[in-house]
Amino acid sequence: MALATFLPDPPPSLTSKREIDFKIFEAEFGNGYKQRTLDGTNPRRDKWTLIWTNLSKDEADAIENFMIETKCVTAFYWLSPRDTVTKKWTVQPKWERTQVEGDTDTFQCVIIQDFTLVT
Repeated sequence: MALATFLPDPPPSLTSKREIDFKIFEAEFGNGYKQRTLDGTNPRRDKWTLIWTNLSKDEADAIENFMIETKCVTAFYWLSPRDTVTKKWTVQPKWERTQVEGDTDTFQCVIIQDFTLVT
């Protein structure tokens, strides 16, 4: 099964933020000495908090419907800002959609880089 590509229109706001997390294995010895090494095949994982402001109801619906379709378990492709390579992501099971005024919404969700194999 081919994975979907997330192409939100409009793109996320410039206030969206990326966090980078390294998985480290650390062994501490009795004399205070520590030894650290990267843990696993993919020790670096990116995480984005995506934020959209001033969305029309239809734009917010399109973004939210894409997230609902993944059921928070199906990965999707997305090209993050300033990246040159599309990566796989999974949306976290909780997001926020707020009606600001009239038909204007904000939407915020967290996506985490996904390393599962695609079959």
